[in-house]
Amino acid sequence: MGKIINQFFETYDSLKNLLKRSHFEPILLTIKSLIRFQSHIGFKTSKMSSNTASTVILRGPDDWDKWDKQFRTKAVAYSLWEHIDPEARVPKAFLTEPEEPKLRDYPTGTRESTVTEGESQSQGRRRQQRGSTATTIADLTLEGQKAYQLAWTVYTHRLKQYTDEKNNIREFKNWVTSSIAPHYFDSTCEPTESLRVWYENIIEHSGVSEGMIITAARDKYKEAVVVLRKPPKDFDAWLNNWEQAMSHGQRKKVPEAQSISSWFDDFLHAVEPVMGYWTTSYRLTKQSEVDSGSLTYRILANDFRKELRHRKGNTSSGKTAKGSFGASFGPKTDCAEGDAPTSQGAESSSSTGQRAERRSIRRHKRAASENQEEVVPENQGTRPICPVCNLKHQLLKCYYAFPELAPDGFQPREFLQKRAEENLQKKEVIDQLRKIKNKRHKPGDGEEDKTD
Repeated sequence: MGKIINQFFETYDSLKNLLKRSHFEPILLTIKSLIRFQSHIGFKTSKMSSNTASTVILRGPDDWDKWDKQFRTKAVAYSLWEHIDPEARVPKAFLTEPEEPKLRDYPTGTRESTVTEGESQSQGRRRQQRGSTATTIADLTLEGQKAYQLAWTVYTHRLKQYTDEKNNIREFKNWVTSSIAPHYFDSTCEPTESLRVWYENIIEHSGVSEGMIITAARDKYKEAVVVLRKPPKDFDAWLNNWEQAMSHGQRKKVPEAQSISSWFDDFLHAVEPVMGYWTTSYRLTKQSEVDSGSLTYRILANDFRKELRHRKGNTSSGKTAKGSFGASFGPKTDCAEGDAPTSQGAESSSSTGQRAERRSIRRHKRAASENQEEVVPENQGTRPICPVCNLKHQLLKCYYAFPELAPDGFQPREFLQKRAEENLQKKEVIDQLRKIKNKRHKPGDGEEDKTD
């Protein structure tokens, strides 16, 4: 709207300068005309925006769900849903036009009147004339004037409410007639019937039952949690589709979408082939929230987006880059074994000579082999579970237990850091750490080489 007004004033200034150069008197617009122009433009643009928003046309049962959501949204926006809701036993009644207060209904004052020439003395002089019909508010008594003014204020307020509701009904009916196919309109929308009757007729004509709606919502949910055999081209779009399916399923009371444990397991099962150990870690971290019922699908989606951004690094595109879902995720790592950066300078600079070079080669080989599978199966892996971060590596190589071992660029993950802080308070973990530190402080310590 502001751009349109600015363009108008720029055009007006150009026209005024042109008229001055041509020795014509410039046409000066008054404030009133500017206000009219602005109101006219605002009215037109609001109509255009409302028309362009009506993108869903009800042509058959397949369009029902989207059209019905748009219908309900507009009904709430127009403050008309309480009058239309088919599930309400006693719908809210529409307003009736208020009656304008009449001056004759309020007490009038007294007026003196003298006897005109020619009147008989017996008629005398009429001192007072009471009960005359008031034509202006000045004819009322002081109390009558106050009562009339109060009644007029109430009348104008109710008239505005009635007019606004009437305009909303007219605009909403116009939208309904423009958003349904002609055969729907001919069969369901009688001009003299209310919006509630229109809506009930449209539901009946669509032939959509509650069972069909729930079945369609359940099918949409199942499609959204199909197991991913490979990363989708656009992971953000996939996640948005899952959120929409969850939102729609919960509104339609789909059992799987209403049970936290069900949709939690379905989501992790769907992404496990491409997300690997993240699903295991996330399950362990969030299980208490699942059990308590405090986890929402929006929290899960936001956590998953953070993980996607972490894996994509500095990639600005929403599409998944090749290699984004390997075992190593850029410079950020979680454990010392297999997750350390392989770029130049990432290895510890304390080891020198051929032995250090051989150790570096062995670590790189382990990282390359682990890139094939993020989580080593229990029947194939030999690495122990770290009691601090619960990942698969030796305690003496845990970056969360020994931050000084972490390579440059290491950034601890929030949920692992929190888990490590909790485990570091346990007595058995403290004892193990004390033993490792005592060994490392002995002269001629070769623990680092032995573990390799």
